[in-house]
Amino acid sequence: MKVSITTRRVLAAFAAATAVVAVSACGSTDDTASDGASGSVQVQTANGPVTINGTPEKIVTIGSQWTETVVALGQQPVAYYDAVKATTGTVAPWLAGKVGDGREIDVKKDIVTQIADLDPDVIFTQGSITDAPTLKKLQDTGVPVIAAVGKQQVDSWQDLLAAAGTALGKTDEAAEVKTSIDDKIASIKKENPKLAGKTYSFAAFQSPTMITLLADNNDGAAALFTELGLSFPQAQLDRAKAEGTPRFQVSPENVQILDSDLLVIAAVSDELKNTLQNLPSYKSLTSVRNGAVAWTSYVDIFGLNTPSALSIPALLDKLNPAFAAVK
Repeated sequence: MKVSITTRRVLAAFAAATAVVAVSACGSTDDTASDGASGSVQVQTANGPVTINGTPEKIVTIGSQWTETVVALGQQPVAYYDAVKATTGTVAPWLAGKVGDGREIDVKKDIVTQIADLDPDVIFTQGSITDAPTLKKLQDTGVPVIAAVGKQQVDSWQDLLAAAGTALGKTDEAAEVKTSIDDKIASIKKENPKLAGKTYSFAAFQSPTMITLLADNNDGAAALFTELGLSFPQAQLDRAKAEGTPRFQVSPENVQILDSDLLVIAAVSDELKNTLQNLPSYKSLTSVRNGAVAWTSYVDIFGLNTPSALSIPALLDKLNPAFAAVK
């Protein structure tokens, strides 16, 4: 029996009162737990366990990572927000033609109002998109809301895939998708043994005065590179720690901080790219001198910065020439 969002608001009060008992009774240390008798599962998130009753049919995804993850599992959301398209004006090639005819959400407007008539069974949302008041408003509908899975600024594609697989009753499919991607990563690692123990920089040239770097080996965007044996230079890790954030900004004049064995970078325009490439300090970078630079499109850097089970396999081949050039 389907339950409307309005009715769910009434039921939510009861659910909140019984949640503590249910969680305590579970007593599981696994990321997920299931109740075969009732057909419910629990998904562990950064905000605590979320219970899903039955198999969700109407899925809402707020954020490219969740949208792509759900699509990777063979599902199509009834409503979704594509952050890549909203930011770049382009649908990522790995998602194009796969999302179906779901309603596009405008996150600048009230999200609950936009999805209320769709009567969703589950909502997946990224914390970087929905602030605390918006998240609470979504949770107050009584619809199960799965936000951040881990404590990192960005979740890994593996954690999102596992969480979505559990929530949607597609754990077997999730395992198959993961195995396929793991095999591809293992193949590239075998072809490029020199990557082990080397350093890399991950950056986006966003304005004439700002380059954004990631420097957190535990961030979800770093998972792919960590699997390949790569890590961030100590100077970048120290800077991120001093700034108190895994993603920090530097000016082009300080491009030397990008010195590493591999450089993965994008620029918002060809003009900015040319500006950086013409700097003597850029030309002196180890990665540049060795040809181990992967200049990606701005769409592609999104796919790496907010990775999913769709974006990672699509982008691995594009990175391979730079991997091979690492000395």
